[in-house]
Amino acid sequence: MEDFSPKPETRPAQSRSRVEPYARVVDSWLRADQSMPRKQRHTARRVFDRLVAEQGFAGSYSSVQRWVKHWRQEHRAESEGFMELAWAPGIGQVDFGLAEGRDSLAWSVTCMCWWS
Repeated sequence: MEDFSPKPETRPAQSRSRVEPYARVVDSWLRADQSMPRKQRHTARRVFDRLVAEQGFAGSYSSVQRWVKHWRQEHRAESEGFMELAWAPGIGQVDFGLAEGRDSLAWSVTCMCWWS
């Protein structure tokens, strides 16, 4: 019996980014940024503008944006991540506070049991 289901589309092999010839320059900018305050670091837009002005880059902004995003993901510090909370059976979380109603205030207690 012949299979008539549609075949999945195959993607062509990705070509090199147009940013690759300038990778050493951009890498040096972004590495220097790691010691700078967050607000003073290069954005993808600023990297693109500097490449065009200083290096004569003829590629698109979106290619620079993808390259910078990929670079930042590879060079992310361990402390910039997050940790998934794991709850063991029998463990819960209790929060309490003051709830404001229309005409009165009331104390509230909230209990969440993750394995119930």
